Parts: sequence; structure tokens; C-alpha cells
Amino acid sequence: METALLINGSSADEAGGDYLPPRSFKAIKSVFWEETVKLWKIAGPIAFNIICQYGTNSFTNIFVGHLGNFELSAVSISLAVIGTFSFGFMLVIAIGSLSICMNFNGWEAMLFIGINAAISVRVSNELGLGHPRAAKYSVYVTGLWGGMIAGTALQTLLLLIVLYKTNWIKEVEQTTERMRKWGGQDIFIAESDGV
Repeated sequence: METALLINGSSADEAGGDYLPPRSFKAIKSVFWEETVKLWKIAGPIAFNIICQYGTNSFTNIFVGHLGNFELSAVSISLAVIGTFSFGFMLVIAIGSLSICMNFNGWEAMLFIGINAAISVRVSNELGLGHPRAAKYSVYVTGLWGGMIAGTALQTLLLLIVLYKTNWIKEVEQTTERMRKWGGQDIFIAESDGV
């Protein structure tokens, strides 16, 4: 495979295919934008595939309660077969371990696997072409996206901690008291055994 999968644009052409060292904030923004576009050209189809897989699972849930047991199981089996073949016939997998990781069912893992596949292809292409600065910048761009994803994960973790530590019985009692104060109807709460 002699030709590059991604052809560099504007600033990369000036230095024989590699990026010139950035000397201003505008140059940094330009390189960052070019690398972000290249990353999403690779990661976009992966994200689309994950969304389609999620859609087939959601499609099964739509029929729950509307079909009988036999019909619902037929729809579930057909969608499971479609999902299996859609992942089974993917011909181009960037890393050997990626094919093993694709067996995990969970969009949290799939997101990081997609980013891993996208960045490894970008870095491999740029290093193979002899463009070390372009490889370095593509890692930086992916690191920034990874930082944003890690921040979202931390926010979710903190939310779960707050939800776990909240005394929900006390909150319901306060809400009931306020409802009575403002003219609402009483809510009957069953006493629990310390749960």
C-alpha cells in the first residue's frame, strides 16, 4: 500500500508533506482544525456503525408490550442476526486486538475503541510517510478529545456519588411537607426498615 490514506492539505504541503513548526496561535489553530477533521474522517463511520447498532437494539425495545411472546422473540432473533452480521462482515480493522474488543457489548467501550482505531491509523500513516510532526499533532488532538470524554465520565461518577449519598426518605418528607403547606394533596409514604 504505497499511497497515503489521507492526503494532507494546506500547511502540510509547505514542508514536504509534514507540518511546519507552528509559530503563532493562528498556525496552532489551523493545525488543530486540520487534525480534528482528519480524525473525524476516520472515526465518523465507526461512530455511525455504533449508532446503527444501538438503533437495532432500541428497535427491539419498541415492540415490547405490543407483540406476543412468539412474535417478539422472532423480531429479537432477526435483529440479533442482523447485528452479528453487520459486525462480522467488517473487512477493514486497523488493529488485531480491535477485533477481539468488538465483542464487548457497551457503548462506553466502543467509544474508546473507535478513538483508538482512528488515532492508530493516523499516527501509522504519518510516521510511514516520514512526517513525525503531523503524527505528534494528531496525538495531541486525540488527547484533547480524550480529556473531554474523561471529564464527562468524572461528572457522571460525581453525579452517581451524590445520588447514592442523598437521604431520599428525608427529601420525600420535605417535599410532602411543602406540598401540604402550599395546598397540595397528602402523599402516603410507607415506613421502611432503615433502607
